[in-house]
Amino acid sequence: MKARVGIALACGLIALAAFGDVFSVNQVGYNRVVLSPGGVHHLVGLGFDPFDATLLGVFGTNQLRGSATSPLFCDLVLRWNAADQVYERYAFNTTDMTFRWATNFSGPPVNPVIESGDGLWIISAAAGPYAGQSNTIYLMGEVVDVLTNEVPIVGGGVGTPAYNLICNPFSCDVELNAMRFLESGAYGSGSPVLTDRILLWTGTGYKQYGLKPDGTWREMYPVNRWNEPTGTVATVSLGEGIWYSAANSFTWIPTNTYLHNLR
Repeated sequence: MKARVGIALACGLIALAAFGDVFSVNQVGYNRVVLSPGGVHHLVGLGFDPFDATLLGVFGTNQLRGSATSPLFCDLVLRWNAADQVYERYAFNTTDMTFRWATNFSGPPVNPVIESGDGLWIISAAAGPYAGQSNTIYLMGEVVDVLTNEVPIVGGGVGTPAYNLICNPFSCDVELNAMRFLESGAYGSGSPVLTDRILLWTGTGYKQYGLKPDGTWREMYPVNRWNEPTGTVATVSLGEGIWYSAANSFTWIPTNTYLHNLR
């Protein structure tokens, strides 16, 4: 088994340089997420390889606020089912310290797979004893140490796209135009109505970007920059969930830009 070295990769910054050349070491990091009180939505992504790639493995039993009686008193986790284009809602039941469907809180425990590259909504408790309290959680795991990663994207057709809730499957920030969607099979178009889109959550709404045929992105809403000659510069932060609106089904295969710092 490899030795494990703990490092904090908070606020989208990677603190790898201080280690110099590290061989055969699992480097550990985390994202700190502060949940504002009162049912506020927080869009997050898992940019690390979780120690246990399940809902319970990622959040444990002592991070999200739970209840023995009602999901309304809980911090909720929303996972997007891209195949069916619907949300799956989960809440933590303190009766036996397991997750349940929020729509069947007295039903059997559930524990779906959560992996690097997955995006999630976390909604702070909207009612009950925690409604007026913030909560700090940590999304932890091992720094992703492969050259490429694979994230499946579900398409719905040109003009009738399907939505995917994903994130950068590496432990770093990434510039939008360096994410290699077109090379992986995405649909770039000269028409802003037909092209693939990325939606970045601002906390109150979305910035939307459309994919050009050359693989670069243009901000569409709220600022119309579609006809600009060069790609819009935008950064997707470590641990930031994103929506991807896809015409084609394909496997997104981005490239690791920091792997040389891990060897």
